[in-house]
Amino acid sequence: MAEKFTNPYVDALFEVAGSPENVEKLLPALDEAALLLKTNDELRSCLANPKIPRQQRLEIIRAVASRAELGALGTRFLEILLGNRRLHQTGSILKAIRERLDAERRIHEAILETAHPLTGDVRARIVNVLERRTGSQIRLQSRVRPEILGGFVVRLGSYVYDASVLRQLEKVRQTFQNPS
Repeated sequence: MAEKFTNPYVDALFEVAGSPENVEKLLPALDEAALLLKTNDELRSCLANPKIPRQQRLEIIRAVASRAELGALGTRFLEILLGNRRLHQTGSILKAIRERLDAERRIHEAILETAHPLTGDVRARIVNVLERRTGSQIRLQSRVRPEILGGFVVRLGSYVYDASVLRQLEKVRQTFQNPS
């Protein structure tokens, strides 16, 4: 779920871009710029330093945008984030942009946890079942958790389906501890 401060930036970007497709086209370059801002300590401290003149910080952000091949809209977006002292929260804003794109396209993200990596065929069948059940497109993120022993756990929003061996063993343990 996006933080409240992200909404005005997301709304403005969608309005100025004109379409979700145009926003989506910006994402790879915005990701590259965000990664550069996140991983370069010197750059980050320079852009956050109020002693460095505003114009010089703008030139730096334009160089970052140029390196990421952002184009005019993406560059202006970073300039606004810099001016509003939100540049350090670019990652949160990009996450909110993706959430809005997913919501508009009715794409839901599900997390599949298994004891071992699954084959593509098994993953495809799980996605198919989830899509039929929800009526939406599913983006499946897989995680390996050996402690579940076998089976799987699917998390889709607030819905959790636990078909793991670990859960079954916990049920048996509870039955023995609390006999009726």
